[in-house]
Amino acid sequence: MSMGQGLLVTVTPNPSLDRFCSPGTLELGRLNRLGEVTTRAGGKGINVARAASAAGCGCRIISTAGGAGGAALGKLLERERLAYEFVPVAGETRINLKVSCGGVFTEFNEAGPRADSSTADRLCEALERCLGNGRERDGAMCAAFCGSLPPGFPPDGYARLIHTARACGAYTVLDADGEALRRGLEAVPDLIKPNADELAGLFGELGAPPERLRELARVAVERGMARAVLCSLGAGGAFYLSRELYVHEAALPVRGIATTVGAGDALLGGFLSARLHNASRQDALRTGVRAAANQIEQK
Repeated sequence: MSMGQGLLVTVTPNPSLDRFCSPGTLELGRLNRLGEVTTRAGGKGINVARAASAAGCGCRIISTAGGAGGAALGKLLERERLAYEFVPVAGETRINLKVSCGGVFTEFNEAGPRADSSTADRLCEALERCLGNGRERDGAMCAAFCGSLPPGFPPDGYARLIHTARACGAYTVLDADGEALRRGLEAVPDLIKPNADELAGLFGELGAPPERLRELARVAVERGMARAVLCSLGAGGAFYLSRELYVHEAALPVRGIATTVGAGDALLGGFLSARLHNASRQDALRTGVRAAANQIEQK
């Protein structure tokens, strides 16, 4: 893939308002006072765009949005100066609660507002418009499809979006889990970004050790499921594998863990931004691992 000063478009069918809190104690069946609560625009594609934009990459976010939650999501993105286009849906953009207490991190994620096949159609139309405008600028275009699918969204929605992006000449990336990942693979994305459990789960081998994960990534590429794999390994760092290349990058030491939310998304955002600035895949992986460490430390 020839890159250099390009455009990254992320598509998030099921965004969220992420609310973070750190109560002193957390007891089931009792009143728990949360103290300060901070709210941030969330969803994997939004996190990827945030990390890539921080690294100097031109980005645009496409996502669904509904109700007062959707309006709040737009205001948060504007505050971060992240360009976006919303596809309206009925119902409210979901709220996810992230609770850190006593060194233990717990998440409560809503399912999201109901969508349907027309939602996927309108996301494809928005993507086509965005990538069509992108043709007028120099450099490559990359489209990343990220996160869970809302209730009612067609199972082949990611495959349809990948086909749309490829028809526009974009490099395609899929970062999803479970059935959304499996059905998206029908379109053979250029890159998939699973974590260790997601990659192992594709083959029914949860808990597979790192050396086996490398083998599974190679199987995915050789079977034509994707052209390359970028796998995040948590404390083990990350690796990139294609038919012609395998590189591993160790995790960087961090001075305290503020949050692990979005670390894998930051890895992908850093990697894609570096590639869009013409870095080698090895250098891009190094940039992604650094972005993940910064996210964990909340720099």
